[in-house]
Amino acid sequence: MAQSTRVLLLTREPAIQNLVEQVCHIDGHRTVTAATVEEAHALTAPGGRDAFALAVIDTAAFGASEQQQPHLARQLWQEWTVAYPGLPLMFVGTLPQHYAFLANRADIGVFLEKPFGPRMFADTMRTVLPGQ
Repeated sequence: MAQSTRVLLLTREPAIQNLVEQVCHIDGHRTVTAATVEEAHALTAPGGRDAFALAVIDTAAFGASEQQQPHLARQLWQEWTVAYPGLPLMFVGTLPQHYAFLANRADIGVFLEKPFGPRMFADTMRTVLPGQ
């Protein structure tokens, strides 16, 4: 079993939350879920970068139109790479959103396209988590 770590999940979708929580539990990680960016900031701020080993961000959590979500996610990426340097960010979203990310920020990091299953999520998460 992998070393126990905390994973921050930003999502409003119960299906995504259930999948991520199950995979993390199997791997021995604790998941803390936020439904909004503000809630995620509040959970992360006290411990800074060390509060979590990974942040999984569902672009649908921004609550905006699908066209606006990549812009808002890029903005969050820019803010968090400064506020929490070294915190790995893993985005999940649709194929068009992935292309929108790549068009503007090729270095955005890891982006997992929906739909995905537990194995795909686990394999991707393991490549992002430090020490895996």
